[in-house]
Amino acid sequence: MLNTAEGMAAVIADLAARVAELERGDPLNPGYPALSGMSAGQVLRATGAANAAFGKVDLLDADAFDSTSIPTMGGLNLGSATGAGAGQLNLSGSISQAITDAGTTSLVVGISMEHRSSGTPAAGFGVDARWSLDSDNNTERFAGLIRTEWATAADATRKARMSLLAYDTAAREGIRIEASGTVPMIGFLGAAAVARAAAYTQTYATATRTHANPTATTPTAYAAGANGYSTAAKAQEMRDLIAALVVDVANIKQVLNSVIDDSQANGLAA
Repeated sequence: MLNTAEGMAAVIADLAARVAELERGDPLNPGYPALSGMSAGQVLRATGAANAAFGKVDLLDADAFDSTSIPTMGGLNLGSATGAGAGQLNLSGSISQAITDAGTTSLVVGISMEHRSSGTPAAGFGVDARWSLDSDNNTERFAGLIRTEWATAADATRKARMSLLAYDTAAREGIRIEASGTVPMIGFLGAAAVARAAAYTQTYATATRTHANPTATTPTAYAAGANGYSTAAKAQEMRDLIAALVVDVANIKQVLNSVIDDSQANGLAA
């Protein structure tokens, strides 16, 4: 324990010397630059492979570490063998994020992706979230893509579009959702997005999920006779045929009603 003024002065002098060493550079790792006069982004920069092995933050060509300079910042490497380009995050390993609060029905923004422009954005200006996988010969290939872009970029009438795509040798669009300005729209298999169809009027409301076999059959040939029928049996046969057709048509209408009901339940029809 220090009980004298001389001892306290010695401690202060030692601390001052250590601070001076840090300002000149890291005495334990000469590869570090001096801290004096550096911006926050420069302080975080690691230099040399030895530093990277210790999991240091690597801001390539960083100048400042604040939100206003993000477009001009370098990449952020976290455990990746490949250096990140300007404005990129290169991460080796999984990402786990947890947001804890007292909310029970509230929402939080877990991930926010932005694309800023120094020009004038137009339709097609957007941002992609893309997934890659190794194929069987360990070649990294694009596999999936979620695209968000402007369908209309004018601020007062802006309308966004999101697309879900899967890759083979090219990106194939499966689902597209889009805002019309008043309602949501959807498109499938590369087709343009459209709004939900107008409501059907189902005056005949009976529905079935069984598409039955036809019950009507082709009538046999007959000879001309009284009232156009050769025999009473022929007249009865035609009556029975018409009755069977009525049953068949009713079945088609009932199946169609089920299709309409299902489309309404899935939000595809009004």
